[in-house]
Amino acid sequence: MSRATISDAAKLAMQAAQTFAQTPTLLEIYSAEADFITLVGANTIYFCNNTESITYSGHVYLPFPFSIQYPGETDDSITNARITISAVDQLIISAIRTLVNSPTIRARAMFFPNDGVGDFEEMVPWEYSLKAVTYDVNTVSGDLVYEDRLDNQMGPVRATAQNAPGLFG
Repeated sequence: MSRATISDAAKLAMQAAQTFAQTPTLLEIYSAEADFITLVGANTIYFCNNTESITYSGHVYLPFPFSIQYPGETDDSITNARITISAVDQLIISAIRTLVNSPTIRARAMFFPNDGVGDFEEMVPWEYSLKAVTYDVNTVSGDLVYEDRLDNQMGPVRATAQNAPGLFG
């Protein structure tokens, strides 16, 4: 999991006894499926857990209630994260329900000094696949799988004259 370099100003603000700094999370939900794009009007939905829109990297992130329980890390594994998004706007449920494949979710932990000096800084980006989605009239929830390549592994392949004739010729 990559981490951005955090500026000295950000470190000082986060370690201060009091700060006006904000640490919003920016959320991107991406899918290239036609039904998703038709319903949403684009291949990516941009949200922030803030009371106002945030513009970052040329995109406007709309304020929307969501929460993420971030993954735990040990020396030999990373657990799944979990996301819960408000379903007050039924568009979210409709968009997720149209999907055949898992959408990509990118969450960016950000830092903003909020003192009139400085810009947003990306502290940590995470990229997940959304799996095991459940929804009701109030929320959409799902597992955020950080590394799902291990789920797609196949068993060992043995080189034989039939599948690798160049090795046996």
